[in-house]
Amino acid sequence: MVDLPAFRSPLSPRPSAFGGVDDAEFAARIDSVAGIAKLVDEPAYVLAATPNRTSRTPGALDLNSPRVTKLVTEPPQLRNFGFDLDAGGAAQAVDGWLRRVEGERYKALALWDDGTVIFVATAGEEFLCWGRQLTEHGLLMNESALVESTYLFAELARRLHAGLRLTMPEIEFRLVLRDLMPEGSPISISTSRDTGFADEVEEDVRAGLAGAPRRIRRMAS
Repeated sequence: MVDLPAFRSPLSPRPSAFGGVDDAEFAARIDSVAGIAKLVDEPAYVLAATPNRTSRTPGALDLNSPRVTKLVTEPPQLRNFGFDLDAGGAAQAVDGWLRRVEGERYKALALWDDGTVIFVATAGEEFLCWGRQLTEHGLLMNESALVESTYLFAELARRLHAGLRLTMPEIEFRLVLRDLMPEGSPISISTSRDTGFADEVEEDVRAGLAGAPRRIRRMAS
């Protein structure tokens, strides 16, 4: 497993109180979402965000709120059939968290009422390495899938956390890559570009960042 250093988004000048990335509750929730997606011991790609654990408050988000439910069932997207967070299926509320799962070994999205949000997808050829064949060097990451899904996750977290009142207004983000050596070789990222496809994704991301109107495009698979 590669657990990249946590990115902390300081929303105030106060020093971080995370005390490092050792947050057992957060890690256990990531395991839970990987479990419902049947991606335990499978190549998996995880995006996760949680409020500072000192201000993580059960009930901070109303999981029955139409706004919250809509964000989970219709997460932000840039285009149809993109590398998005739509995990399909009906949203199910269980023990203080709301979750959606699309089939097995594909995608899952979960939200806790304290503001923790986690997206898990296969890191194989059906998502993170879409359109990239398994080579003698192992899995080859699709950089467009990485950029688009990460941007959309950050936007989903921003919208979900907009109404939270946190005693320590700081959000921790994690990007986790797990079990990426199914053939004994580590994952790599392409140094070449599918320029037409990558440029369209980058154009949509820039439009999203600028808040400009954008057209939803259907992309051929």
